[in-house]
Amino acid sequence: QAIRVGKHTSSTLTLNTGALQGCVLSPLLYLLYTYNCVASSKSTTIKFADDTVVVGLISNKDETTYLQEFKNLDKNTVSLLLDATMKAYQVVCLICMIILHVFAIVPVNFTPTLLSDVTAPVTTNTVYLKKPFCSFDNITDPLCGTPSTCNIWLVSAIDSAMNTFDSSKTNPSFISLSPYPTAFNPGQNNYSITKVGLQNSFLCSAAGTTPSYFLVGAEGTCNTANCNGVLPQGSTMSFKYLLVSADNVLVAETNWLTNITLKTLKDPDSVGSGYAGRSAAMVVITSILCAAAALILLLLLIALILSCCISKKKTQSYEARRQTSFMGSLRIPSYDVHNLKNPSPYDNPAYEQDLKKRYTKTSTLPQKTPTVITTVQSNSPDTINMQKM
Repeated sequence: QAIRVGKHTSSTLTLNTGALQGCVLSPLLYLLYTYNCVASSKSTTIKFADDTVVVGLISNKDETTYLQEFKNLDKNTVSLLLDATMKAYQVVCLICMIILHVFAIVPVNFTPTLLSDVTAPVTTNTVYLKKPFCSFDNITDPLCGTPSTCNIWLVSAIDSAMNTFDSSKTNPSFISLSPYPTAFNPGQNNYSITKVGLQNSFLCSAAGTTPSYFLVGAEGTCNTANCNGVLPQGSTMSFKYLLVSADNVLVAETNWLTNITLKTLKDPDSVGSGYAGRSAAMVVITSILCAAAALILLLLLIALILSCCISKKKTQSYEARRQTSFMGSLRIPSYDVHNLKNPSPYDNPAYEQDLKKRYTKTSTLPQKTPTVITTVQSNSPDTINMQKM
């Protein structure tokens, strides 16, 4: 077997393991032995016993050299060996704590996505992202005792600055390492971090009770370190969600959403105006269509005028044919016969004969007669004279 520490591997040795109990310090104790307990005789076997590495200079089942070496280890040597062992143990524990702190960040298999319910999820300086519902439900880190303890944060970084954030996220003050007002200035970290909300606001049970999107850049041009400010126009951005404890320790993170290119405003001078941006064929087609539309409008106007004139003449002719016939002082209604090719006013003979029987054609109005006026004259109360006029 061989012993490997980091990138260094020892030469191969034949080992008699005996009854091991899983001592994690065995490789380190072996190194201490090789540097501090060098034997003069040749040995091909190293013996491990219990939780401590015991020097075993045994060859061909002869333990004489082993016993002699053990006798040569006085109490001071044993004390130094134990002291070195304890120091090594402390160093190993410290290294383990550092490693645990570095690798305790839980990767979450979730990638932020653009919101598809809006017309323009990406503008010149804002981006609509879906919120990370159900993504951090299974995080049981002691730093997040309850879902109301930890917060969800969002990292907005230029594509070239993703590694910059990943290398600084183990810093205890990583939240404020790239303040927004200067985050995207030349020579800066080119990423910003803004708070999205409490963890319990993004549990599966909370889905549907709050808006399903988060608008990056909603606060416009702001001045606080972690505000939700606008993004640099025309940049290619990346985004990821973070779960951060109340002490600003990174607990979990999602995958990066990459290659989101923001829109760029066009220069007004570059936009064509009038016929400058039109082809000759388009000008000809437009002219023909305009002329055709004008001609059609003129024809419709002429047709409307003719229709009104013809309708008026027909009305007058019809009224003339419908004149009521007179018979003496009585009016006899007439009507047109519609089953003839040339209709004309027609009086019903039967109706006319009936009128002749019952009525006369002579005038029914009374004749004029002279009116007689009698006047009474009296010269005295006893004499009355009457005179007819």
